[in-house]
Amino acid sequence: MGEPATRETRALREYFELAQEQPAWFRNPDAADPVGYEILLNRGDIDAAEAARAGELQRQNYPPEWAQVGVVFEDQYLRVLRDAVLKPGRRLGTYIRIVAPANGGIGVAILPLWDDKVVLVDHHRHATRERHLEMPRGFGEPGTSWEDNARRELQEEIGANPIQVVDLGYLHTNTGISSERVQLVFARIQSLGGPEQAEGIAAIVTLSIAQLEDRIAGGIITDSFTIAAYARARLRGFLP
Repeated sequence: MGEPATRETRALREYFELAQEQPAWFRNPDAADPVGYEILLNRGDIDAAEAARAGELQRQNYPPEWAQVGVVFEDQYLRVLRDAVLKPGRRLGTYIRIVAPANGGIGVAILPLWDDKVVLVDHHRHATRERHLEMPRGFGEPGTSWEDNARRELQEEIGANPIQVVDLGYLHTNTGISSERVQLVFARIQSLGGPEQAEGIAAIVTLSIAQLEDRIAGGIITDSFTIAAYARARLRGFLP
């Protein structure tokens, strides 16, 4: 019994330390906001929220440990937090979310245009266990600009040298559970190499704008980054 208790204490201690280090991650909505979720950092409030959520979980035949507040998981790519919250209607509970490490870079996703055709990759993704037709993307390196990150990803994944990179703004990947945001980029490229098979890329695919639109409309392309970047590039007049 001692080991789980130790893990719980460490998880909560790390959580409080993180709240001190990154106050913006624990920012609460205005007190007058009737629909905001308020994060509770008082230990008594946390205990009450955990108890309320644990009761709900037990009634649903889930482990009550899933109510424990703290840093649930952490590696160099992400942190998973479980917060004690006061929900709309003054209901206590817990809510899980994903945040990026403070020293991590912002990811980039690049829509490349080559001879008036969009360049995508046929990429096997571990998370879905499927292959996806999508644009090049990757994690950003800490301390590196989005332009340099975009150029690196283009070179690594499709052997491309961009002659222009344009900021298309941020995309929040899943606002229901993650604070992650990714920089969308439009690029014009002057060369094209081979696919980076070590990264799970089977092939490089070039599509006309009409072909790209058909695959988006038909649900063949399901990657949110590609769909969002296409929409912004089209609305801003970058696509022929």
